[in-house]
Amino acid sequence: MVDVDKPIFIKLLEHGEEVGLSGTDFDHVQGWAWENQLISNTQNSENEVSLLRDLFFECFTRNSGNSAEIWVLKNEYYFRLLEYKELSEARNSSRLANRNAIFAIIISVIAMLTSIVIGFQQLTGQVNINKKQILSINENIENQSLKIDQTLKEGFSNIVNTLELQPLDANKSPVVLNKINDATNPNKTNAAEAKSRAAD
Repeated sequence: MVDVDKPIFIKLLEHGEEVGLSGTDFDHVQGWAWENQLISNTQNSENEVSLLRDLFFECFTRNSGNSAEIWVLKNEYYFRLLEYKELSEARNSSRLANRNAIFAIIISVIAMLTSIVIGFQQLTGQVNINKKQILSINENIENQSLKIDQTLKEGFSNIVNTLELQPLDANKSPVVLNKINDATNPNKTNAAEAKSRAAD
């Protein structure tokens, strides 16, 4: 069945491509046109037949190698038909690409709007925190506090041990030496306190 949306010129070229080297003649082409309703049964049918005849003898050439009336499609019109098909395929590909692009844009817009709605709901919605999560956070904080306390105690202990192991320096101030001597000689301290009371 011939595509009725195509121009009759293109249909005639496609028919010439179909018959190929077998050839045809105008009577056969006219019958083909009647069969595919390319020629109407109105008063204008004579004009349509006349137009079809002109197109036929323009696009077809007689096979000089055969004495019979065999007409084949001319080379130039065969290449024109190929160009038409390539152009049609390019247009179809372009339409398909445009449709895919529009579809991709629609999906992108929907995804963006969905992200906006979800983000807005997360900002304005109520946040539910699991009790187990809170207990786990508190436990982690306590463990960290214990580690910090232990580290500080070990640090102070090391400092005290270091100070106890260091020898006294003779160049220290008399006040510091006296305090150290008082701490190490309690009898001297008690005698000084008694002398102070007697003077009062």
